[in-house]
Amino acid sequence: QMKRVIQNEFADILTFERQIDSGRLAKYLARDIDHTESDEEVKEAEKSARALVSVLSIPPFREAAMAYYYRFITNAWQTLTFDPDQYRKDLEYCGKLESELKSRDPSNFIATWHHFSYVNFINVNADEAARLRCLKLAMRLIRDRSNNRPFPSNVSAIPKDPFTGKPLIYRRTSQGFMLYSLGTNLKDDQLKSSPGKPRDIGVRYPASSSDIAR
Repeated sequence: QMKRVIQNEFADILTFERQIDSGRLAKYLARDIDHTESDEEVKEAEKSARALVSVLSIPPFREAAMAYYYRFITNAWQTLTFDPDQYRKDLEYCGKLESELKSRDPSNFIATWHHFSYVNFINVNADEAARLRCLKLAMRLIRDRSNNRPFPSNVSAIPKDPFTGKPLIYRRTSQGFMLYSLGTNLKDDQLKSSPGKPRDIGVRYPASSSDIAR
């Protein structure tokens, strides 16, 4: 069944140029493979995509690519856990895949796209787990607080941060508390954010106006 799926996917790839106009194709490739932005780089990305699609239309190359892709996704699904608590292990495996794929050989062209999909899914999965864990603990702290007393300086049984494997960071503030994960950059930014950059994931209570704006 997996082989049939792969055959259908390669049939779609070979009609790529007829299905997608060159501008969209270039932007897609630039975003998902090269992370390029300038017009010149986008044009180069488009040229590379068209050249590789042409190569994949040649039967021997197509068969080699299908065989490689089948091995790639089979090994990936057998190794990746997609478990937030195994985030570092999964990310390390994706790093090994990236090293293998850097040659840009036509046979691993499609696998390269899927590698980035795996990384994105792993990051999003860990992000959602961290967010949910922070919210659950924050709700418990707010619920258990009595008579507007200060929040505790230390909290027991703090859930694990999927990104670090260590407990989430809890800090009592003058008015409440901060509870957060370090996120993908693994840096303690104390819930401060910068546009376009990875940031901590968590809860500040009470929320500031900037938190509400985000």
